[in-house]
Amino acid sequence: MSYRKGSSDERRAWLAEKILLLCDATRALPSHEAIAGKLGVSGTRLHEAMSRLLACGAIKVRTRLGMRILQEDQWQIVDGDVVRWRLSFDTDGAFRAAIVALRRAFEPIAAGDAAQGATAEERARVISACANRMHAKTLGAYVQAHVELHAAVMAASPNRIMRQMACLVSPLYHSTAADNTVPIRVEGDWPALAMLTLAMRDRDPIAAREAMEQINTFDLPHIPSKRCV
Repeated sequence: MSYRKGSSDERRAWLAEKILLLCDATRALPSHEAIAGKLGVSGTRLHEAMSRLLACGAIKVRTRLGMRILQEDQWQIVDGDVVRWRLSFDTDGAFRAAIVALRRAFEPIAAGDAAQGATAEERARVISACANRMHAKTLGAYVQAHVELHAAVMAASPNRIMRQMACLVSPLYHSTAADNTVPIRVEGDWPALAMLTLAMRDRDPIAAREAMEQINTFDLPHIPSKRCV
């Protein structure tokens, strides 16, 4: 495909890909003027493509050092902003349901991987989130710990793509923790939370996966409707 063919989004994606191919052995990119000249595009079009690369974490601009391509594992494969935008237009709940189905499938796998392969610090974040959730005294504290737990499990997975999927968690709850004064006591999830805590301490992937399946059985049916978000 040439730059002049396809939709505006396709042209922007094509241009961004071509920009990435212009780096040297140190992952440095030429100047804006040099890139525009090599690819035969205007400064405006180049700016649009560069902005998209910056937003996706593919490049970084440093004063006096110019532009440089970051390591691929830092690139945002799953775009949290796009997820939030899609949810705001999800009038029939189909996109929300798709996220829930994806989380049901992948979060237990992430928990098992985290128990076996995460660092001590990453596993400690999961354990801390479990404790915060079990001891939450208000609705706001509970929802915050709820989100932290699911995000921590995904972020602790050694799988790079799985880690980026942590951005699928918070948009579903982003305004439900506004009132931090409503008293609450939830105990139905305690056995599963205790099981996950022990699995992280013992580095037991099988128990961690089972615990996360139980937690999701408790959690995911209670995702608030669009009217509550």
